[in-house]
Amino acid sequence: FFNRTFINIIILGDKQSGKSSYLRKISEEEFTEEYTPSDDDERKIKKITQNGRSYNVNLFIPINDKMFDLSTPYDYYLIFYDSTSLNSFEYAKDLYLSKMKVKNIKINDTLSSVIFVSTKIDKKGLSFKEESAHFCSINNINLFEISVKRNKGIEELNNKLVEIFDSDTFNERFKFID
Repeated sequence: FFNRTFINIIILGDKQSGKSSYLRKISEEEFTEEYTPSDDDERKIKKITQNGRSYNVNLFIPINDKMFDLSTPYDYYLIFYDSTSLNSFEYAKDLYLSKMKVKNIKINDTLSSVIFVSTKIDKKGLSFKEESAHFCSINNINLFEISVKRNKGIEELNNKLVEIFDSDTFNERFKFID
């Protein structure tokens, strides 16, 4: 048996797309309106229990996601973008197309899944919901809409992460020892 103690998640995306807010919310259960740009990589470890299993979730946000190392195995690549910013959405698409698809990361491989996360869904303004849904559909990518500020969609996203980790396919490759 392989003792797998960490679920590794890398969070990528444009500046001000809500990456750090999500990280704080999932690890510390807090939200702040104040925006402070990150000046270094961010890491948090959160222990969660779901369906009688304990998971140590290792969350990582690189300071420069255009330079992150694909040789490090991550279980999930969460690509965040601001739902009201076309530039943010285009950045997310470019990141996926240039880094993920080109490097042959298998989209449906339960050990390296890509998930697009549309953030700030509570903000007024333009929304690129149809465009993002179409892009994710043709590329077979899961799409979640969240608002850290209003605590919307976060539980659904987290449950999906755990659901895939609990799947038979995942557990055939990594046997958990509780």
